[in-house]
Amino acid sequence: MATQGSPYLLQLIGHNIVLRADDEGRVSSKALADAIAASEADFESDVCRTTLAALSNRDVDFLVCMAQDERESRISVIAERMGVSADYAQKYRRRLIDAGVIEPVRRGYVRFAVPYLDAHLRTYDER
Repeated sequence: MATQGSPYLLQLIGHNIVLRADDEGRVSSKALADAIAASEADFESDVCRTTLAALSNRDVDFLVCMAQDERESRISVIAERMGVSADYAQKYRRRLIDAGVIEPVRRGYVRFAVPYLDAHLRTYDER
């Protein structure tokens, strides 16, 4: 579950586990938890910040509004939070899907395609 399907995050976790293993290659529960936490922090720094840096301020506004939801977001609610029309929000929805940052879930709903980006947006304001 910690990798959220990301091969890069899996690689980071493996690397951090190796760094924390004892001389016999054993890893304690605490070392494993520390490895996962360090990997998540590295991923946020390497992937989440880089992803956001490549987007416009309005794209990021869309994502910040989206991050208020747990698993998926309704486009009409995002538009309301942004203070724009649903048609205007659709423009940013399309741009972010094309960029691979979000993905459609079903008609009118989207979710984050980048692991931990939603949590990153809830705790870190880069603007």
